[in-house]
Amino acid sequence: MVTGRSVALSALGYLRSTHLPTYAAARLLLEAVNPSRLDSFVSDIVDIATERRHSRTLSLKRFKARDAETYHYRDYSVPSPTECLADAYAIALVNAYGINPGRKFVFSYRPSASASTRSFEHFSIGYRERNAQIEAALADSNRVALIADVRSFYPETNFEAALTELMRRVKSSGASPRDARIIEASAMRAAQSGLDGSVKGLRVGPEISHVLADISLGSIDAELASAFPG
Repeated sequence: MVTGRSVALSALGYLRSTHLPTYAAARLLLEAVNPSRLDSFVSDIVDIATERRHSRTLSLKRFKARDAETYHYRDYSVPSPTECLADAYAIALVNAYGINPGRKFVFSYRPSASASTRSFEHFSIGYRERNAQIEAALADSNRVALIADVRSFYPETNFEAALTELMRRVKSSGASPRDARIIEASAMRAAQSGLDGSVKGLRVGPEISHVLADISLGSIDAELASAFPG
């Protein structure tokens, strides 16, 4: 069951480590609500954000890497307090309906085991598990590790294909029409638009982007798991 409290805590947990001014705004918004009305308040906010025609997103630059004397920044998007709540609600629905179950060899942005803390398990937990498995595998001298980083993965993701697959899963899950609209609206807010208005990839920042990115890599994970068992 998706509760207002779990959604609020997930949204605040995300914003606290992402953008403190928006976190403060979201916290003030939620603290003004009578606890007995939190479920209905969050539900109303989600409905408003779902029907909103234009996304309310803060765009900024965030440091990514440095090569020699060159600094690289990436475009980063922070949803407004209301849209952050709506995204947390949508992700909770995705998890509740089993729309994007975790896979054995996915170590980051895994669904949180606790519904009252954050939308995703902290990435460091998965990274520790991943590194331990790599170390164990490399104990065999016949094995090597290939390390590759797709630096522009989110902006280059095929958004339309990821959205189509997400909504196919939503339909198959038996989600209610309202829940399907909430998930689709959240996904649409993650679309990154080009200068000509066309959709090009995913925004970096919104948590729902992780769901779409994970879905877009599903077939690749399956191929690699088949080619390299274990």
